[in-house]
Amino acid sequence: MKVGDVCRRAVVTAMPGETIAEAARRMRDHHVGTVVVVDPDRGERPIGILTDRDIVVSAVAQSPDKLEVLEVGDVMTPDVVTIHPFESVRSALELMHRHGVRRLPVVDGDGRLEGLLSLDDILETKAAELDELVGLVAGEQRREREVRR
Repeated sequence: MKVGDVCRRAVVTAMPGETIAEAARRMRDHHVGTVVVVDPDRGERPIGILTDRDIVVSAVAQSPDKLEVLEVGDVMTPDVVTIHPFESVRSALELMHRHGVRRLPVVDGDGRLEGLLSLDDILETKAAELDELVGLVAGEQRREREVRR
């Protein structure tokens, strides 16, 4: 299975110069816990990632009165690890493990953002595959029991 088959294509983004408060509102409005930080001057290429946890640990806990001033670029995780849509899900899992991350922005050949792959997306897909397999096996077992009667 390829990354492009599993990733989410609708990605919420933020700019490094936006305030943490603006990014948090966007997360709330879109019901997401992660935004990919892109630089519009670089053609929507990911330059960082910001999670709700980053906001709580790095901004709210340390400077709760500065959320309207602190910028996304000050709190984001820079040098984001990316993956291409044609790569395997197994490669994505290995990359996540090697870098200690749970999300990978998916980029095209020019490095432009195409999607976001999360560990949860992979687990959800694998769980659906297992559920389908269990259904097939259970159906076959029922047919065997009926034939034996």
